[in-house]
Amino acid sequence: MAGGNPARQKMINMMYLVLTALLALNVSSEILKAFELVNGSLTSTNANFASKTTETMTQFQKLYENDKTKAEKLWAAAQQAVKESEAMVKYIDGLKEDIAKEAGGWKVESESDPKIAVAKPDDLDISSRYFVKNQQNTQKGPELRQKLIEFENKMKGFLINEKGEKVNGPTIRLDTDEKKMNNEKKEVAWEVYYFAGIPVIAAITELTQFQNNVRNVEADVVTFLKNQIGADDVKFDNFATIIAPERPAVYTGEKFRAEIFLGAYSSTQQPIIRVDGRELPVKDGKAVFEETSGGIGDKEHKVVVSYKDAKGALVDLAPAKMTYSVFGGNATISHTGLKVVYKGVDNPFQIAVPGFEARNISVSTNPSRIRSLGKPGEYAIKPMPADQDIKINVSVKLPDGAVKSVGGEVYKARPIPNPEISFNPAVGPQSAVPRGQLRVFTLLYAKLGQSFVFADLDKYQVQGYSVLVVSKGSAKAPEQITCQGPALAPRAKAAFNEAKAGDLVVISEVKVKGPDGVTKILAGPTFSVK
Repeated sequence: MAGGNPARQKMINMMYLVLTALLALNVSSEILKAFELVNGSLTSTNANFASKTTETMTQFQKLYENDKTKAEKLWAAAQQAVKESEAMVKYIDGLKEDIAKEAGGWKVESESDPKIAVAKPDDLDISSRYFVKNQQNTQKGPELRQKLIEFENKMKGFLINEKGEKVNGPTIRLDTDEKKMNNEKKEVAWEVYYFAGIPVIAAITELTQFQNNVRNVEADVVTFLKNQIGADDVKFDNFATIIAPERPAVYTGEKFRAEIFLGAYSSTQQPIIRVDGRELPVKDGKAVFEETSGGIGDKEHKVVVSYKDAKGALVDLAPAKMTYSVFGGNATISHTGLKVVYKGVDNPFQIAVPGFEARNISVSTNPSRIRSLGKPGEYAIKPMPADQDIKINVSVKLPDGAVKSVGGEVYKARPIPNPEISFNPAVGPQSAVPRGQLRVFTLLYAKLGQSFVFADLDKYQVQGYSVLVVSKGSAKAPEQITCQGPALAPRAKAAFNEAKAGDLVVISEVKVKGPDGVTKILAGPTFSVK
């Protein structure tokens, strides 16, 4: 999801599913009120999505104005994506207004109040008549589905690169299948599945959910397009000569190769690059210098980069030195856990350079996240939450006292995955649980699962959760029971013992603390009793 609070969104979606299931039992005032609450939460989330997209478009416009040649096609696509999203949201607002009018109008005190509830929320005919069938044969259900399909296809077409070529991007998938499987395992039309025989407030909430999906897609597409042209705020007002060796050290007889380019320079203007007075060919703002190394020792070259200012005058930057060393030896880096580093925890490494003792090897990271474990060649790297890449740099101290770089490698910093929530960690989440097994459940577990091989990090702690047991055929609204820690509260245990076949168990608002110290609110399992 592109923005907002994913855990909160999952909770809202779970509440909606539970409420929809309860409709089959009865339409009580409590359930209708609950739909109003969910509709209000979704409306607030949609407003947050729209605000986030506006903020992203403001940043996008700065990038476009800074380099229109580079960002022109992406900016145009983003503007069109926002236009299509606004049109789709406005269309669905029109549907909500129509059925709200038939239901006695909105329950608001002023025009500025959010339109959440209606005067007759329990009317069961309006939604069916408006979306599924009527005398004029102008059902809005098929029309809504077709517009969602068209919107989805248009948004997929906006996923392009700087050249305007279509590329793979975020998954865009709206629920528009022509046939749906209902609770009785029968195929029904899309509009029947979503709108037949439900209270007006439930239909309005469903429409708000569709708007939520539209806003989500809009945010994903706009963010994707903006990221195609780089950072949030780029200014080409500072220039520097950048020398990027392919390898900082080479063996005797090997070629030294380096890229030399003007930093923060747009590819629409080519600089002039000279090494020791010799001009090099330039392509895409870069020149490649290479020479065959001969003899052990330091090599040095003078580099001058020139560019044209706004008036077309040639400006020379201050000369820069390009140096490299020729010697034997290269770095060996091995991760003792996984080929990735996890944020917020110590990741163990063993680093050595053939031919050099550990006391003559220096290891650093960018950003600085490394510490020694007290044994020669053993280190721990602990990325912070904001880190994306961790570059490990290795250098050695030569016999003459000079310090030379001998290699480096970039590792991706990733957050520790969310755990699987279940009462039986050996089996994992289940869709259906026998009554006998349900009665022996006592603890809720949060485990990373057998597919996660870094066992030392599988240390999630369950701090609390909510339990809801929906009894099949009962008109009584279910009680939401709060549990502290991983153990079932006595009332929750009693509810499990009294559960019958066909009942639905919903575990939600699972609060867990990971090995990185981060506390998360996750959705728990939902299963039926058999």
